[in-house]
Amino acid sequence: MDSTYLRLSIEDACNLRCRYCRPERDLDFGEPALEGRPVLGQDALIGLVSACHRVLPIYKLRLTGGEPLIRADVVELVARLRDMLPEVELCMTTNGTMLEKLAVPLKQAGLDRINLSLDTLDADRYRDLTRGGRLADVLAGIRAAKDAGFDKLKLNAVLLESGNGSSLRDLVYFGAEQGCEVRFIELMPISVAAGMHRKEFLSADMARQRLAESFEDLGATSSDSTASRVRFMVKGQKQTVGFIPSVSHPFCKTCDRLRMDSRGRLFACLRRPEGLDLAGALARGDEAEVERRIQRVLDAKCPAVSVWPGRQMSAIGG
Repeated sequence: MDSTYLRLSIEDACNLRCRYCRPERDLDFGEPALEGRPVLGQDALIGLVSACHRVLPIYKLRLTGGEPLIRADVVELVARLRDMLPEVELCMTTNGTMLEKLAVPLKQAGLDRINLSLDTLDADRYRDLTRGGRLADVLAGIRAAKDAGFDKLKLNAVLLESGNGSSLRDLVYFGAEQGCEVRFIELMPISVAAGMHRKEFLSADMARQRLAESFEDLGATSSDSTASRVRFMVKGQKQTVGFIPSVSHPFCKTCDRLRMDSRGRLFACLRRPEGLDLAGALARGDEAEVERRIQRVLDAKCPAVSVWPGRQMSAIGG
């Protein structure tokens, strides 16, 4: 790799508890080493991102969670990252429920793009799936983001047989109406999702077949390291739909991602059970050691392990 896509978790907490992502009770990492260790502050996050960029240039930086908008200083953090990395594509993935008031400040701070999580357009089903979330809040967030000038919104939907398997076309219709690209993501058997995986798993190939029953499939248009993009004819217009088949068609050989959790551990792969701690060396002021550890993670990038880890998805930022 000559550059990397870094996914940076800036917050563990979330205001939703989606059934495939978080347990019903408070998050338990199951890792004693993390107990009592706080989420990193701005200076530490900035320092670690800077170190990663020195070792291997970052071409894309995505802020994730938990829910990143829970952080009280999220707008200031975005602004500082924008100043430090003016040429890097700066993105965020959010559940959208807090976006209505923050869309304009985030745009002004320099955020380039937003992906919103939206698994269903049925308010009751959304409330059940998220354990209490309000669909209206997400829809208000989408409107606010568009009004703020985020003109390339993507809507992420985790494929769930009982959750949205019979209503995929509704999400595509909605995406076409809103001018958004819908991306269907296969359910990964990580932690709480492992117990529901056999019953709920719906492959990207099957999702595409179901959509082809409602829309004319115009064929694949492009792909990147993780997603394929297909065009469908929706109400007389070509609508792009993304598919991320991380389970049925793993893309380990072409993956250029690194992941950093909110405590400063760097992971070569979502499927690797261990991350390498960078925060300790940074706190000691040992920048050379931070960079050595980053290089060790890069050296371990391939091959991916064959099992799925037991950690919570939200502990590594998804």
